[in-house]
Amino acid sequence: MDRKLVWVVPVFLMLLSLSAFPFALAQQAYTPSTLVLRVYGDGVVQVEYGIETDVTYPRISVSLFGNVFEEVIIVNQDGVPLDYEGIDGEVIIDTLGAEAAEITYFTSDLTSKSGRIWVLEFEPPILTNIILPRGATIISLSQTPVAIRSVDGQTLLTMPAGRLEITYVVGVTGTREHALILINEAENKIEEIKAQNIIVADAETKLQEAKEAFSREQYVEAEQLASQAENLAVQIEAAAKKAKAAIVEGESSVENARQEGRTSGLAEAQILLQQAKDEYSAGNYEKAEQLASKAGITAESAKPPPPSTPTPTPLPTLAGGRILYWWIGISALGVALAMLAFRLVKKPKPAEVSRERRTIDVEKLFRLNPQLRDEDREAVQFIAECGGEAFEGEIRKRFKLPKTTVWRMMQRLEREGVAEILKIGGRNLIRIKSKYEVKGETR
Repeated sequence: MDRKLVWVVPVFLMLLSLSAFPFALAQQAYTPSTLVLRVYGDGVVQVEYGIETDVTYPRISVSLFGNVFEEVIIVNQDGVPLDYEGIDGEVIIDTLGAEAAEITYFTSDLTSKSGRIWVLEFEPPILTNIILPRGATIISLSQTPVAIRSVDGQTLLTMPAGRLEITYVVGVTGTREHALILINEAENKIEEIKAQNIIVADAETKLQEAKEAFSREQYVEAEQLASQAENLAVQIEAAAKKAKAAIVEGESSVENARQEGRTSGLAEAQILLQQAKDEYSAGNYEKAEQLASKAGITAESAKPPPPSTPTPTPLPTLAGGRILYWWIGISALGVALAMLAFRLVKKPKPAEVSRERRTIDVEKLFRLNPQLRDEDREAVQFIAECGGEAFEGEIRKRFKLPKTTVWRMMQRLEREGVAEILKIGGRNLIRIKSKYEVKGETR
């Protein structure tokens, strides 16, 4: 009897673990395929969630959007209902060999309201179609829509995957209430930017025009002017931040030149930098950015001062000038020996680097790396035009950028796997990776 137990217990535990194994993996046994959200005027959202399932798993656990679900219906690809049970934001479905499933339910957890302003907030894993209530007016979007269109008088947004926040109001545009909301939104944004010591006089002027239109009961014009005021304030904020960053880089370039002893031409860079700060203080942010960038370039070009020529010391003489001739002879001999030694130890000048010109498929590179910034794309385009490789100094000269800015840009391209940085004769050669090269084509 004891011997039987010795065998029975391990076998039972093994079978138990095997039976639990498919369920442990069942959470990963589906792939989201479609997602549609229909938002109603009271904030309730109808969710239609389509998934593709793995037929080898009889039960799967699917994460839903929200915490409270009502009127849940789950059917397979043929419209046949499937059994399920819900557990804290998830639903466990008995798929029974189904290839796909559609989950439909209602929830009020995805929206919130403050005054007349509604906010829809969630994080879809795939491209999502969102149908807003009839009469809804969008105030702000956290991401740029893939598409916007009207369906039966309702706005339909196609939004990318990732964290989404859509702010909207339900009501007819051109009304007093809606105009007042937009004016308050613009005023709050302007005050927020002013708190950063950024001058937004033009935006304030536009906001005042919106208020005057509102007082004349011209609500449509008031809404347009309020939106223009807010957009202008945001643009000014962006320009101010760019100017500030350029000033900081200019200061860094000037300080580096000073520490390296490159003081010839540095005074001009300092004057330009001070002019940039003055323009920034006056609210001329684009001009400030231009002057700061020029200051950085000038500081990068600064050189060490030329060596000073020492005053010659009169040579002592004796009768007949014999000591003078003797001293001149010794000096000449020393110069000759020094020149000979220099010739012996002087290293041959390295030959110019042979740079192979390759054809780069820029469209493929951009398609595979959509995360690249605009300035990175311009640099890549320039390097490709140079035959797939260019020195860092050539890139600085082409775009008139400070050394530190270009260095950081090239580091980003290397991290993204777009280019590699090679040390050639003390200089950085930026070379686009061979995987983006058009094979069999060189120039």
